[in-house]
Amino acid sequence: MIARRVPRRRDGKSSYGDLVRYLVNDKGKADRVGDVTITNCESDSTEWAIHEVEATQALNKRAKSDKTYHLMFSFREGEDIPSETLKLIEKELCEGLGYAEHQRVSVVHRDTDNLHVHVAINKIHPQTLNIIEPYYDHKRLGELAARLEVKYDLERDNHTAKRSATSDKADDLAAKTGMETLAEWVRSEVLPGITEAKDWQSLREHLAEHGLDIKKKGAGLVFVDQEGVTVRASSVDRGCSLQALQSRLGDYEESPNRPKAPPKKSYQFKPKAGKVSSKELFARHTQERGLATVVKRQSLADLQAEKKRAIEAVLQTGRTKRAAVKMLKGAGQLNRRLLYSQIHSSQARALKKINEEFTFKRGQIHKKQPLLSFVDWLKESAAKGDQEALNYLRSKGSRMRSNTVYGQAQTQSGLVNGLAVDGVSKSGAVTYRTQGETFRDDGNRLQLSKEAGDAVIAKALAVAVSRHGSTLNIDGDSSFKTKVAQVAARLSLAVTFDDPKLEQLRRTLAAGDSSKKEAAGQYIRERNEKHAKGFDIMKHRHFASSDAGTLEFAGNRKVAGQSLALFKKGDEVVVLPVSEVAALQLKRQTIGRPLEVSVSGDIKVAGTTRSRL
Repeated sequence: MIARRVPRRRDGKSSYGDLVRYLVNDKGKADRVGDVTITNCESDSTEWAIHEVEATQALNKRAKSDKTYHLMFSFREGEDIPSETLKLIEKELCEGLGYAEHQRVSVVHRDTDNLHVHVAINKIHPQTLNIIEPYYDHKRLGELAARLEVKYDLERDNHTAKRSATSDKADDLAAKTGMETLAEWVRSEVLPGITEAKDWQSLREHLAEHGLDIKKKGAGLVFVDQEGVTVRASSVDRGCSLQALQSRLGDYEESPNRPKAPPKKSYQFKPKAGKVSSKELFARHTQERGLATVVKRQSLADLQAEKKRAIEAVLQTGRTKRAAVKMLKGAGQLNRRLLYSQIHSSQARALKKINEEFTFKRGQIHKKQPLLSFVDWLKESAAKGDQEALNYLRSKGSRMRSNTVYGQAQTQSGLVNGLAVDGVSKSGAVTYRTQGETFRDDGNRLQLSKEAGDAVIAKALAVAVSRHGSTLNIDGDSSFKTKVAQVAARLSLAVTFDDPKLEQLRRTLAAGDSSKKEAAGQYIRERNEKHAKGFDIMKHRHFASSDAGTLEFAGNRKVAGQSLALFKKGDEVVVLPVSEVAALQLKRQTIGRPLEVSVSGDIKVAGTTRSRL
């Protein structure tokens, strides 16, 4: 688990409302936004919570620093944490920072390889109105994260900062873009020779072989490549700082002015090396990005020209009106001033409207024509069905383990036909959307959430069977495995589990369901025989998974000791075996009332939040 403070914007400004609205925006993805929790606010609505926080912040007139604290904590790839545990972790982190009584909104994001939670905290205390700033919070967050890992049995992370904050930012950027930074290249290709250098001359000779030089900048040193790209030496490694090198090589020596031989190696801005070659993919990305840049520049130039013409038209109208006022005969000085003032106000309103309109249009151009990074381009291409892009993303491997369905053979399959793609992660895990829920696919394993419903479990099992065959492995805790066995038994899926205990459970459940279906079948045959003889009885049939949804309740029956629920669907009656508890609760329902029935036959009153019958 990693907990850290998200740096504020470069301009030093922040908006609590903009932050929360960004966090709760699902961006068209079903699995991006999970639970949203509002703490220490009167309202349960995010918009009203924003108003409360901004009103509280406005009451503090003294604070000049940022009044919003943006906390983010994330977990190891493939780790799935229950919602209640996430809330407890969020609470303890905020208490540890001194924000227990502060207003905050926390949002769970599940659209990446790493489950993570964002917390927007108001640094202004709602009662005292004092601003609370937790200095050296990176150390405190590291200590809290280490303690919480033990308390909640989470996968361990290293919480000791080994490099500078600048290096961490560079690594974050490299992870987001998929490109190898100069710092990474120096670290992997040049650093061993730097540590072996005996003096400044030998150090510079070694750097020159790699197309680099080292120079003084400010109070430290920077590495400079042939294109002028620089990186702080201390961000590459602590041993490359000015103090560390001077203690080992002596006082700093300037680079001598003499011709340099061509380097044997040099830094290239390209994707990180991996198991799968990125050469062709990167060439395609570069070409498409270049074309998009040309189109975008032209669109912006056309928009700027259009804006210039609109402004000139307004200014010309103003000049014409002023000239007309000047030509008026008999108008006194006071009247002329009033007319000039009206013209000025009208012109200012028109110019403001033009600026607002073209600012919006410029934003639309940036939104419709984004210049994607290499990783984002790969993700977008993979979501559209590009198998090469998908294979490259998956070449780094995936760490899905909990709540997964998989087979013995490693297939590395492509996209599943007939399912809507909700998104693709940077490790190539495809998120599919089905019946309002999602599951993830890394090509070999299908991962579901702990709260997955019967419908999505059934769909994942069907995909796994089509890909791996009827024998499947199930990883996860006992409750997840039991739920999968129950769904497989209820729907009579042609599947066998590799785990002997789980397979025995499935068979036991299936045998019980078989007797229930026999009772339902007996009732259906009896009713359909009367239907065939001309009695005013609707045709009856077994409930099927395709019937899931809102159905009209048509009554209860009991056959051979088995309770049956009847539902009207069109001109047919659907028969569903139910438990005795459900049968008792159904007796309280009126005939004709809409009830929601799940794929596996769970029932609840439509349009309510009642528990299942």
